[in-house]
Amino acid sequence: MMGETERAGRDAAEGHLDWAAFRVRVVGEMRGIGVPAEKAEAEARVMEGRMRARIGWMRERFAEMVRLQNQAGDAYCRAMDARPDVDWDSDDAPDLPPPAEEAAAEAILLEIRAAVDGGRWPRHLYFHAV
Repeated sequence: MMGETERAGRDAAEGHLDWAAFRVRVVGEMRGIGVPAEKAEAEARVMEGRMRARIGWMRERFAEMVRLQNQAGDAYCRAMDARPDVDWDSDDAPDLPPPAEEAAAEAILLEIRAAVDGGRWPRHLYFHAV
């Protein structure tokens, strides 16, 4: 079951997190386990900063992946245009070799999945308390 803080992380990744509500939720969770208010509020600000950094990385990587996928699509189109003699709708059409951009985009997708599904973030997004 997904906790409130995890749910907030997913909401943030989708671009619609209310950061003030996130901090209130974190403070509430921490106060619920006996953390003093001042310490809970400070920790909520730290958690927000960490989450913002991770979301920023994810957005940048996703944008790069989309850029590479578009380049791969363009490369496929150029390869097909270079062979007007081939009926590309035919089952007998030759397979085109995948462009390098396709492998690069797949590698980025694997990075994103490792972070989202496995909690394996790039080194600079690990924090001493995480």
